[in-house]
Order: sequence, then C-alpha cells, then structure tokens
Amino acid sequence: MNDKTEKYLPHDSIQYLDKKKYVNIWGDKLPHWFQENKTVFATFRLADSLPQEKKNELLDELLKMREEMTRTGIIEARENHNWRIMQKMEQWLNNGYGSCCLSDPTIRKIVEDAMHYYDGKLYILT
Repeated sequence: MNDKTEKYLPHDSIQYLDKKKYVNIWGDKLPHWFQENKTVFATFRLADSLPQEKKNELLDELLKMREEMTRTGIIEARENHNWRIMQKMEQWLNNGYGSCCLSDPTIRKIVEDAMHYYDGKLYILT
C-alpha cells in the first residue's frame, strides 16, 4: 500500500457503506450518498442513452407503482416495481441507444482526465 492509499484506507481493506452509521444523503432525482472513508461505485449515463419512449415507459411504471402503493399500502409493491424498472433499464442501457459519444477516444480521454484530476487528493480511483 502506498502513502496515498494509506490516507484513505487505514485498515488495509475496502470500506463499504455502513448503514448503521450516519450517511449524508443529498439530491432529489439522483441522490448522492456520502460516508467518510468509504468505497463508492459510480455509473455514468449519457443524456441520450435512453430514447424518450423508454423514459415515458419508465414514468408510466413509476405511476403504476405509486397507485398500487396508495391502494394497497404494501411496501412490496415498490420493491416489485423497482426490480422490474431496474431490469428494463439495464437491458435498454446495454442496447447502445444514443450517440455513444464515449466511444470516441478524444471525448473518452477528456472524461478520463477529469476523473483522474482529484485522484489522490479527494479520492482514490482503483
């Protein structure tokens, strides 16, 4: 382990979120969870990666979920709908809709450089 890693991982192990401890959560549509010295996973989705028709389908699914929860009051309705939504989104995002601009090496390099800018200063990329 190098000096940079020692600062962030004092116990020589990956530290995952501890739900029993305080988690700072902010944001509405895409909430951000932060807990000091914890490992995180980030996913990027480009604005055009889902066609409008697929976004509308997701919104319809969310409305159905809310209606069912209001009608039945069962939390399981939310879990079932969330699972279906996640499965659909995963399939659609893997289909490669949109411009797929990160396949362009020049654009990809800009994003990569931006991610590495704070590496070792605010976080460690692995």
